[in-house]
Amino acid sequence: MFLTILRGPKGIAQSLRDMHHLAFLNRYIPEFSRIYCKVQHDVYHVYTIDIHSIFAVEEIEKLWLGEYREKKPLLTSVAENIAKPELMVLAVLFHDIGKGEGKDHSNKGAEMIPKIARRLYLTKEDSQRLAFLVRHHLDMTHISQRRDLNDIRLIQDFANKMGMSENLNMLFLLTFADLRAVGPDVWSEWKGHLLQDLYEKTFETFERGNFISEVRSERVKIRKRKVLEVLQDEFGEKAVKDRLRTMSLRYLLTHRSHDIVEHLRLELSLGKETVALSIVHAPEQEFTSVIISTLDVAGLFSMITGVMAANSINILGAQIYTRSNGYALDILHVNKPVGGIIDDPRKWEKVQADLTAVLEGRVQVAKLVKKRQKPGLPGQKLPRFPDRVVFDCDVSREHTVIDIFTHDQIGLLYRITRTLKDLGLYIHVAMISTKVDQVADTFYVKDIFGQKISDPAKHDVIRKALLECMAE
Repeated sequence: MFLTILRGPKGIAQSLRDMHHLAFLNRYIPEFSRIYCKVQHDVYHVYTIDIHSIFAVEEIEKLWLGEYREKKPLLTSVAENIAKPELMVLAVLFHDIGKGEGKDHSNKGAEMIPKIARRLYLTKEDSQRLAFLVRHHLDMTHISQRRDLNDIRLIQDFANKMGMSENLNMLFLLTFADLRAVGPDVWSEWKGHLLQDLYEKTFETFERGNFISEVRSERVKIRKRKVLEVLQDEFGEKAVKDRLRTMSLRYLLTHRSHDIVEHLRLELSLGKETVALSIVHAPEQEFTSVIISTLDVAGLFSMITGVMAANSINILGAQIYTRSNGYALDILHVNKPVGGIIDDPRKWEKVQADLTAVLEGRVQVAKLVKKRQKPGLPGQKLPRFPDRVVFDCDVSREHTVIDIFTHDQIGLLYRITRTLKDLGLYIHVAMISTKVDQVADTFYVKDIFGQKISDPAKHDVIRKALLECMAE
């Protein structure tokens, strides 16, 4: 009867809410009683763990009832094709059940599943899948928000961990429901965009097999040919071919021919101007893409982040490319501090003017940022967690990954990027994740020789400098 209720499609969350209210759920699933009315002591978890889990089930039910069909068609389609809805609900209901046992709740929760599964008469296969989902329920959030989704090997490794598409499908839905049910300020359409990007790229590996073994040079040749066909009449065959030769393999594999055409058009139309900007809005995902073309200079990305901070523009992520001919192409995803696209053309005219003045040496970027950091009225006093700097030398074969956890503040990204520049580090990818007032910024970096930084002593020097800059 219990599993029949969970097969729905209607009334699942309400039934679980009634069971919970009557304390039946705590008796039927004794492990659930360990998270009963349990508070999570941070700013962004606004519900107790038991209520959060039931709210997450409600999000899955909304997908099955078609309430998100228009705005989230892929999630809706995936949800409708889940073979065992009751297993999906159990995964969502139990994903945080290990929080009643203290730290490392994902693994502790997974270890509790076999016993629960036996009492529910689940098959061995279903029990294993349920434990897998509970154990890995944070993976897609972590990878999508804090790792380079254009790293082919990262995607392949994640696909290998998933093993099969059904695991991926269910984890995709579980991650969505978990994020949606945390609190009103945690989910954003940008995070949804990243989550979907990770899902689609991973699913593609199941469709095509191991694409690392694919002949990538053929893909690059096709893209170059398409770009040349579009732009040669506009700029001349030689000019286009010369610029294509300056592009890195990583860039050509990351971006489709249509995007490369627009990037190259921007670069070729730069002329005698110091900087050229192209603005593309994504209203449904609630962010704006900014493509910046200019000559490369030391600390360019730090200058850009400073100008954005000075103009109250929030950076969500960035990809940074330096051509072999000395030109730089920076692709930023940005939004307003309160969320949403930035569609005021006057704002972008001001950004271009400020960036030009900074690059030409007429204005110091630090002064622009300082003007923005005016003291305001005292706000809500939020708990401050210790700043942390963590190094990962394994996730990327080419870069050292630095994860920075700190308290959000105006000009923070500028100070971090300025410090990395002063340390002689080159940023290739930046990903910015914010939960209310706490940020988790990730940077893929190399040293001045184009090498990973693996020496623990150098890590200590970098960590010390970053912690000092965050404390300014």
